[in-house]
Amino acid sequence: MKIGTLLLARMGSTRLPGKVMLDLHGKPVLEHIINRLQKVTLSSKLVVATTTNPKDDLIENFCKSKGFLVFRGSENNVLDRCIKACDAYSLDCIVRVGADTPFIDWKVIDSMLDLFLSTYSAENKIEYLSNSLQRSYPLGLDADIMTRNSLLRIDHETKNFSKEERKKNEINVIPYIHENLDKFNTISFHQNFDYSNLRWTLDTTQDFELTQKIYNYLFPFKPDFLMNDILEVLEKNKEWSLINSNVIPRSGYWTKVEKNKLRKKLDINL
Repeated sequence: MKIGTLLLARMGSTRLPGKVMLDLHGKPVLEHIINRLQKVTLSSKLVVATTTNPKDDLIENFCKSKGFLVFRGSENNVLDRCIKACDAYSLDCIVRVGADTPFIDWKVIDSMLDLFLSTYSAENKIEYLSNSLQRSYPLGLDADIMTRNSLLRIDHETKNFSKEERKKNEINVIPYIHENLDKFNTISFHQNFDYSNLRWTLDTTQDFELTQKIYNYLFPFKPDFLMNDILEVLEKNKEWSLINSNVIPRSGYWTKVEKNKLRKKLDINL
């Protein structure tokens, strides 16, 4: 089985335009994420999957200048972009990661891949393994392992959905699986401690402020810092987590369970 990592990146962002190319400790955010994902040992290649929007010429040119693999596909149909990237690089399975993840932890991903590969067999064809089925990791450490066949199933089985439901799956890729777990062979990857209330993603200026603080603290002496290193820093600097604690998520897919958790945390309606 040929496994590759797809890093979904684009310049368009409603709340923080061009966030993937923001300077973070001397490098674009995108380069930091790529460097972290390149440490994943059980994925054969890393592909930056951007869009055909002219704004994303910047991403393609940057990737090519650094020798990073890049693919360009639909901006709004992310599902189609993933499928065509699989075909372009002959991938049987992908690790799907968004480019709003400056703290993505490659050891977590390797652990996920290890579980996937040790469980997958001709008799037990796992289609989807994710750490977002039952969230226990901080938001921003999200990763999904998906077979090419599962992507094709989503595309085929949602063809006749309402326009709104179809669009939801084209944009977010995974809703159909999360809402039809009985139809797919899935594994939920989670840990004993629940850190899902922590926000380590990059979508707003508040998120970027926290990201800068953590990078400035850790990167100079430990550039390959991991989740536990960040937890230690935040334990020493408790006020930092308050910087973006009230940010309301506006992107990505949220299950009913996760929406209820957010309602309680932020005291809002979603």
